Amino acid sequence: AQQTITTALSSGHPLSGERVLRIPRQPNIINVQNLKSVLNIGTWNVQSMFQAGKTNNVINEMKRLQISILGCSEVRWRGNGQCTVDDHTIFYAGVDSNQHPNGVAVIVNKKVATKVSGHLPISDRVILVQINATPFKLNVIQAYAPTSSSSEEDLETFYSDLDKAIQHTSSNEMTVVLGDFNAKLGNCADGKLIGKFGLGDRNERGEILAQFCKQHDFSVMNTFFDLPLRRLYTWKAPGDSPRNIIRNQIDYILINKRFQNAVTFAKTYPGADIRSDHNLLLANLRIRLKKLRKRETAPRMKTEKLQVEHVKETIKRELNAKLAMIQTVDDGVENKWEGVKKVLMEINKNELLNDTRNKKHNWMTDEILDMMEERRKFKNKDSTRYKQIHKEIGRKVKGANETSMTL
Repeated sequence: AQQTITTALSSGHPLSGERVLRIPRQPNIINVQNLKSVLNIGTWNVQSMFQAGKTNNVINEMKRLQISILGCSEVRWRGNGQCTVDDHTIFYAGVDSNQHPNGVAVIVNKKVATKVSGHLPISDRVILVQINATPFKLNVIQAYAPTSSSSEEDLETFYSDLDKAIQHTSSNEMTVVLGDFNAKLGNCADGKLIGKFGLGDRNERGEILAQFCKQHDFSVMNTFFDLPLRRLYTWKAPGDSPRNIIRNQIDYILINKRFQNAVTFAKTYPGADIRSDHNLLLANLRIRLKKLRKRETAPRMKTEKLQVEHVKETIKRELNAKLAMIQTVDDGVENKWEGVKKVLMEINKNELLNDTRNKKHNWMTDEILDMMEERRKFKNKDSTRYKQIHKEIGRKVKGANETSMTL
């Protein structure tokens, strides 16, 4: 007699036992709620870190609020690269021009910096930083969209750059896209990707952002939490006042939907202060960092220094003097060769050794940092006193910066 099959052979097969074409399932929602390790990750339109003292101000706020990863818009630094400031590593992307508009950056604290496996500057509006974490790699994409006055072509280029960044990630990895999108999603829920706790009404740029989220299956996390209005708005218009409130939600934190429950909250911090009309937007992210094995690398030389005349002359004098001393010693060919190698290595170390990272000269003083903290206390409370302290900070910053130039 033919055996009756009462259970399926495997997931996706019918009870009859017949082989059928399996339909791909939607990616499962990953449960990371058991992870106890939590990172604070945020985004902020800093309105230029080209200003003296602004970078230190940003990092000071990162320390105060215990932010591990901060994406920055409108950085306005020239070119692409990375540097360290006050134990924080900054990965940045910009245009190498006199005006150096736009610019984006991702700043990570010392703990996260050791876990960074790579970074990719896509354009002066998009940068990707990849971080080794467990059980999934973490991709952080910082974005800065063109303003409403920009052309449609500029907007298309921006979203094309975002697509390029996402192409360097995998669906099995946790990907967070954050930044100033200059778009209003509004307070109407849109499927399972956009919550009902946004702010205001959706505009045309918001529709484009919503389509982007649907295309890549990203959830907009700061639309899912029922919060007071002051914890929702990310930008204050120039004409905003207590009698004429003009505030919008245009900065967002996105995460691929399957990792949505990794975010426990997302809200703004209007009390954080770096002298910007944007508020800091911060999320709590459940993820565990993974230790990277350090690779031994040979020292890098600044060979371009050989083109500088006084450096060339210095090396020539040192080389001639030390080689002359070796020649006067009757110590055998092998020992002389060892001596020559030692001389070359010393000259390389003293004159041509290149640091693997460019460390920004830190002239910031504790007095200025204390004044910045004092200014923060008057933000949104006493605009007159706030402006007075800000002017004094400007004078102190200029003096400290000029003094460091003469040292």
